[in-house]
Amino acid sequence: MVRTFARVVLTATAVAGTLLAGLAIIFPVGVPADRSTAATRTVVVFALPQSTAVGISVALGAALVLANLRRALISWGSALAGAAIMLANHTVFVAGTLGTSLTSLNYLDSTAGGLLLAGVTIGMRPGRAQFAGWVVGAIGAIWAGGTPPGTHFVGPSPTSRLVDWAGGESPPRSLMVLTIVLILVCAWFDRLRADLTPPTYELPVAPLLAGVAIVTQATTVPDWLTRHSHSDLAIALAVLAEILAISIAALLLPGRDGCLVLVVGAMSACAYAVQAPLAEGVVAVGLAALAAAAVLLALRRQNPNLAMGLGLAVAVFSALTYSASPENRLHAILLGVAMSVAGGYAFGSCRVTFRPVRVIALAVMYLPSVTSGLRAGRQPVFGPNDLNPDRGSITGAPPAGSAAPAIAGLAIALGCTVVLLLLQRLRPVTQPTATTTPVVADE
Repeated sequence: MVRTFARVVLTATAVAGTLLAGLAIIFPVGVPADRSTAATRTVVVFALPQSTAVGISVALGAALVLANLRRALISWGSALAGAAIMLANHTVFVAGTLGTSLTSLNYLDSTAGGLLLAGVTIGMRPGRAQFAGWVVGAIGAIWAGGTPPGTHFVGPSPTSRLVDWAGGESPPRSLMVLTIVLILVCAWFDRLRADLTPPTYELPVAPLLAGVAIVTQATTVPDWLTRHSHSDLAIALAVLAEILAISIAALLLPGRDGCLVLVVGAMSACAYAVQAPLAEGVVAVGLAALAAAAVLLALRRQNPNLAMGLGLAVAVFSALTYSASPENRLHAILLGVAMSVAGGYAFGSCRVTFRPVRVIALAVMYLPSVTSGLRAGRQPVFGPNDLNPDRGSITGAPPAGSAAPAIAGLAIALGCTVVLLLLQRLRPVTQPTATTTPVVADE
């Protein structure tokens, strides 16, 4: 009975922790409308790629340190610090008790989210249920708010979805309090945890360089492409740059850990090309359940090639339906189901030997892609209700201005597929070495 309760609490913590961290990292901090203006909230929306990069960088750096220390209590301490800073940010600073700029609040929120993400990722116990919860929380952050924007958001106004988001309470303080309570319970469970090896004090450089490659490309190339979105040469160069960055990151990682980065990179490029539908209520719960089922199915027989095949299928579907209307609920549901299944299967299909690799994979998923920059440069201005579904429903994003983003996403997916096959050929399956942190029971 106690073990079952502990397993449920650990799984709930994985879901709540990654969901809260994802919301804090990739979406603007919510401020009551009477304490900010549409102009200041729009500034935050435009600064999102930079604040997301800060949050991801903090998460990666903290994850590398925590993975080397190999102490569950220290990991939960990092997660607790992140959640507590976030709660203080939304209780004291956002409420206007102390004068702080909205942009600073957003950066603080992203930093806290990075600490929380690293702590939960490294601190969670090995186990399929916990890992499935982690994936559901990570993907659920996107379902909760829609695909994050590129470096530029066309037609920013009080009616755009993210400015509306920044005018409410986000992430909700109730989720922060719940996460803090769950983390404290997990820390109590793990106070005497003895399944961890002795700590090491050598910070691995290769995963750090892999993260730098991803962050640098994501904060520069999409921004540049937004201003040159009608040049075929610029599109080709940007696509090559993203494939190169993802490939370098994958090859820098130990063994076949890079397979996860390649699969998620292909999936994310396709998702950004069409933007994820926005789901609420029962529909969001259903998509989360599909993602969890896909993770568990993938863990039974891991196959990165099949995961990449699902990504290519999503890319083809995106290219064929790029002009679908947001009011087309059938298309939104099909796209939501496809992205949930493909995304969940992608994370479960690749065995990793070093847990910070999962943070790098989230960096690929959360940071802007070339396809998001291309879409931002060609997407027409949309109306006030295009991204606001009725409660308990689902709606798609505004149609893209052309098929170019979807075709670019397909090209990136094909490039990642070639590199995946090359990586598998160059690095046959081997047992984890003494320099890596094994993840015993996640698969």
